[in-house]
Amino acid sequence: MEDQITSATPESSLQVPADATIGSIAEFKDRLLAAIRENQTLTLDLSQIESVDMSFFQVCCAGQRLADELGKSLTLNQESAPAAVRETVMLAGFSRNVGCSIDDESICLWKEEG
Repeated sequence: MEDQITSATPESSLQVPADATIGSIAEFKDRLLAAIRENQTLTLDLSQIESVDMSFFQVCCAGQRLADELGKSLTLNQESAPAAVRETVMLAGFSRNVGCSIDDESICLWKEEG
């Protein structure tokens, strides 16, 4: 399945592909970075992910840094994430109660809501 960008001005959504692993992440990274550059606000839809590894999380963090540098917004639709993705976030140590230490505003894609 090819990832898709859907626009609903002024926000857009990028569908993450079913395979979000090292073998296919390069193409997704290119699409993600381009989508960040083209949109003021971008939300990643995780609902179609079937397999995921650390490379996906690293690409998302790189995307968050780019969005921050450009004054744009990148978010995750965490409700759409399959249980396996949420579990991998926890097991990989990406789940956070506070934002990233490198960001002055303490923004982090993996920060738990509430």
